[in-house]
Amino acid sequence: MPGEWVEYQVDVAPGMYDVNARVASAAGGGTFHLELDGVDVTGPVTVPDTGGWQNWSVETIQGISLHAGEQVMKIVAEGPDFNINNIHIFTQDNPQVP
Repeated sequence: MPGEWVEYQVDVAPGMYDVNARVASAAGGGTFHLELDGVDVTGPVTVPDTGGWQNWSVETIQGISLHAGEQVMKIVAEGPDFNINNIHIFTQDNPQVP
């Protein structure tokens, strides 16, 4: 639902990062964003219609510059009708296979 969020305390090394978000939606069009210490670092990420609530797809957000230290990471739902199963954040010099 729009306005819902979940947050985590994270300790970040400085650098450029990519994010893989495993998402699902039977309708498509839902959006979310990631914040660090209250700053939107991704902009809106649109969740596509994956064909069902448990049919997962990986959306990749590239080129996020993060500063060092302990921070609060928040995942914020902007639009309706989607699931997030997990999020992987990794440095660009250590790519992850979704």
